[in-house]
Amino acid sequence: MASMKPSDSLLNGLRCRHLGEFRWYKDTYLSRVMELPENGLEFWKAKFIDGLPPLFAERVKKTLRDSQGIIPYNNYTYEKLIGACTQEGLNLCN
Repeated sequence: MASMKPSDSLLNGLRCRHLGEFRWYKDTYLSRVMELPENGLEFWKAKFIDGLPPLFAERVKKTLRDSQGIIPYNNYTYEKLIGACTQEGLNLCN
C-alpha cells in the first residue's frame, strides 16, 4: 500500500456523532475524499456510511442491501448514498 497522503489521514477519525452534524459531515467528507484519486472505491463509500451514528448507519445499510444481504457500493454514487441517508432521516421523523 502506498504511503498515507494528508487527505487520507484527514478522513481517519472523521465521524458524524449525531444527525445534527450530518450536513457538516457530508460536506467535509466529500470535500476530502474527492481529493483522492481513488475516491470512487467501495472502501470510501462504505467508510462514509460507517462514519454515521451507529444505529442510523445500520438503518441506512438495511435500505442499501440487495436480496443477498450485500451492499453493492460500486452501484451507488455518493449522491445516491446521501439520498438514502436523507430518506432514512425523513423516515425517522414520520
